[in-house]
Amino acid sequence: SDGRRYTCCIGRPVRFDEGRAQFRFDPKQNKLQFTEVSVKTGAAGITGNGQAYLRDFDAGWPSAMLGQFSFADIVIAPQDVFAQPVKFAQGALDFRLHLDPFTLDVGQLVLGEGDEKLTATGQAHAGQNGWEVSSNISINHMTTTRLLSLWPVALVPRTRTWLMENLKTGVLSDITAAARLLPDTPPRLMAGYNFDNARVRYQATLPEIRQGQGYATITEKTFSLALEGGHVIAPQGGAIDVAGSTMTITDITQKPARGEFQLHGKSSTTAVLSLLNEPPFNILKETDYSPDLAQGTAEFDADFGLLLKPEVVIGDVDYSVKGVLSDVSSE
Repeated sequence: SDGRRYTCCIGRPVRFDEGRAQFRFDPKQNKLQFTEVSVKTGAAGITGNGQAYLRDFDAGWPSAMLGQFSFADIVIAPQDVFAQPVKFAQGALDFRLHLDPFTLDVGQLVLGEGDEKLTATGQAHAGQNGWEVSSNISINHMTTTRLLSLWPVALVPRTRTWLMENLKTGVLSDITAAARLLPDTPPRLMAGYNFDNARVRYQATLPEIRQGQGYATITEKTFSLALEGGHVIAPQGGAIDVAGSTMTITDITQKPARGEFQLHGKSSTTAVLSLLNEPPFNILKETDYSPDLAQGTAEFDADFGLLLKPEVVIGDVDYSVKGVLSDVSSE
């Protein structure tokens, strides 16, 4: 409570503002029964209760601990890790702690906020060259905004930034993620999720996808998104059904990254011509025609690749479009 700083094993000082524990010890079972645990630091705030068993005694001193705890009012805010403090109403933890070498095995961590449920397993090991961390996480559902608040800002930061800028609103479900952190090695991240009622911006000059439904995966450097439903509102001619479309960014660490798109569409003839008349395509720009030169229906596949940057000209784009027009009439 006097504001002193204590250095933990990773070498970074952690400020303890307040700490409290009440427990009983049963020497027959080597069991600590905690009726209250509360900690308030610069990195977290938490209250809870639980029990811990001391194990693997050497010369009367335990070298391991098994613990089961439940928590409430959880606030996680380590410096420079999250963009803002992360809060959960309740949680539970099963773990095994080895003291030498320091290794924390998490059998299960469950955190809940409303009807959101996060479940994690993993290990943190203090190796000779630094922390070695592996974790597997699953989340039943949450909004895109909430998910990004749980994404550490330093973990594959360009992926996080791209998702913040281009995946708008929507509800994510069946979220899974795995992270591997090793000293002097870029973080490895794999993740996947389903999305519904999402807005997705795939290119700055083209209209965004609305009511998007489908799934996405991140495998180290590659981001892939597949649409099972959704539409684009063209500048003229109404909506374009884009179910069956895909997007792939082969290396999300590049700046600017390159996107490969396979846009499958069904719409009016006017709508597809209107979309292809937007930058960077501008297919009617040098003609006397407008997108409403014909009436009918269109089913098409447009494959194009481009660098994901604010200013894109037609020379930056590789594209091909093929399709079938039906019931066409024109003056």
